[in-house]
Amino acid sequence: MASLNKRILQLERNYENAFLVASGETFKNIAEYSSLRQSVEDIIEAREQKTECLKRYREALKQVKLVTEASDVLFQIYLVLKLVGKQCRCVTYSWQRYLQVVDSLLLKLVDNLRLDAYQAKKGDREDDEVSEAEVEIDNSFFKRRFVPAVHQTMVASLASTDVPLFNFFLALRLAHTYKAISALEH
Repeated sequence: MASLNKRILQLERNYENAFLVASGETFKNIAEYSSLRQSVEDIIEAREQKTECLKRYREALKQVKLVTEASDVLFQIYLVLKLVGKQCRCVTYSWQRYLQVVDSLLLKLVDNLRLDAYQAKKGDREDDEVSEAEVEIDNSFFKRRFVPAVHQTMVASLASTDVPLFNFFLALRLAHTYKAISALEH
């Protein structure tokens, strides 16, 4: 009986030692696994954060319909510009350059509105500055001034033979976007 207990004790120790004995290669594999696991967890967390940010962004855009409509039209103009560029094998604006052009146009138009407001108030008071003049930017500003200015600038960047194609594709995309035509007609 004593030899049996001794044999059981020895087997238990061997069993425990089998888990305790590890080579340098085992530790390397464990480190690689831990690094891989951490990377996967980071990716999952980043995806969750991205999803949450996109959800908040969409909610914010729904709240500010004016910005949504204008940005949608501006994005459609850019897509059509790239499409015409591919069709005609010509170089067009990059996204970064396009945004710079849009920003500068917006600033110019707002400055012009301020100057107009200043000119209108100048008869009333002489001490106002142009930078302090209040301007109202509403949906009609985007529809009547800003979007046409962006369109005019993009058309000016194309060859004159490509302008009708640009206008045609833009009309189709906007009509499809605003459900004026069906996907089949598009």
